[in-house]
Amino acid sequence: MKRLDWLRVSLLAGLTGCAVDVEDGGAEGQTTTSMGSGQPTDTDGGSESSDTGPVCEGGCEGAVEIAEGIVECSDGRINRVGGGTFDPAINAPGCAGTEDTLHCTSDADCSGEYTKCISATEFFEGFEATYCGCVSACATDSDCTDGRVCVPPGVLDGQPDWPTCMAVGCATNSDCGECGECGLGAFDDGCGWVQTIQCRTANDVCNTSDDCDPGADCFPHYDESWTCEYSGCAIGRPLLVEAQACTAAPCQRSDWAAPAPGFAGLAKDPQLAAHWAEIAALEHASVASFARFGSQLLALGAPARLLLACKRAALDEIEHARLAYGLASAYGGAWIGPGHLDLHGLVVEADWREVVRGLIVEACVGETLGVAEAMAAAEGASEGAVRQVLERIVADELRHAQLAWQSLEWLLTQASDDDRSWALALLERTIAAINFNGGTNEGFDRPAEGVLGGLRRAQVHRETSARVLAPLAQALAS
Repeated sequence: MKRLDWLRVSLLAGLTGCAVDVEDGGAEGQTTTSMGSGQPTDTDGGSESSDTGPVCEGGCEGAVEIAEGIVECSDGRINRVGGGTFDPAINAPGCAGTEDTLHCTSDADCSGEYTKCISATEFFEGFEATYCGCVSACATDSDCTDGRVCVPPGVLDGQPDWPTCMAVGCATNSDCGECGECGLGAFDDGCGWVQTIQCRTANDVCNTSDDCDPGADCFPHYDESWTCEYSGCAIGRPLLVEAQACTAAPCQRSDWAAPAPGFAGLAKDPQLAAHWAEIAALEHASVASFARFGSQLLALGAPARLLLACKRAALDEIEHARLAYGLASAYGGAWIGPGHLDLHGLVVEADWREVVRGLIVEACVGETLGVAEAMAAAEGASEGAVRQVLERIVADELRHAQLAWQSLEWLLTQASDDDRSWALALLERTIAAINFNGGTNEGFDRPAEGVLGGLRRAQVHRETSARVLAPLAQALAS
């Protein structure tokens, strides 16, 4: 945990008027902030509060109960109408102790009443890696904390085979006002499955994924409205164009690949080549993302120090892309670089709320998670050339995360009371969503080469949420 304590202190120290206690870290023992939307939640663990909600035109027709307290409408919408009591048994093999990665070895290493140290496997194009990790279950809502509720298995895609606590903005239809529905949704964002429960209203863009274009799913965005979301995992500051991460396709060229010491000695590995090519494309696109953010800061009258930091960050991203393309070229046995970056549809949005929305999701949260991931990857990397690249990325991305939080702090000083409350609530909801991403078995886990598997990444995210992001959110709110 020491690396996360260092990250927390480094980011808190960059905020004005923030006293940091280096000895105790300021957040010891915290697990998360309370991320509810202020709406009442059902936490009695029973079904006494069950309700069918108001009958409204265009509402949930042909509702069928698919689990205690959960119904499915005829068009596929899934709503929560009450609590339930479920079997908390975790149907997964226990840890044998011979797995490749051991985050636990027995149930005694896991905290909580319904927890288990399980064994699992990640697969990627024929490669597999085994690991052990702690997972938790629940029997009723009362087993969940921070306003979460207990949801049984088999309701949403990406759920484990046991009941789990889920982040909520509502507990039943009655929390969502007249004609509202308390909807459940799942979305594979490319990093892993995310599930949530949020109110549906007449103002939503979609009701189900059938209302969206191919490749998109209907899921509540960070402002809670249900909209069509596109998959695209981009930890850090992605270049988002029309809600999709935009990157350049690879091509053969040598002028973008940095010939760093040690790269020549790397053995060919198509899996690692593809991994670093993807990272390189994201870092390359981040140059444009910082250019857009600099323009937004200019439009909103930001101080010179933030603009200078933004310019420096763009230069950092160029070097990150060169190093990543260098690794991709070394592992692939052929030079690789970026092709044309399609910026059609790129808009420089100068509306205060839209700028803050992107800053919170893509930068304050995303880049902080990116630093934590790079630190964990560097810590486990035994390949010297890869570790040096990751350590360089850690140092630079820390400055980028500091820029993000300092920019948000400044923007909050320019805000009305309503805008400030909206921004802080959005920050809390964004952090809350991290804690309920259980990871995915997709991808691969090769820590010696600086690659974190899906479940390890999810664990890093949850730890960072509790020990870094939650204290930062509290500091801004105070």
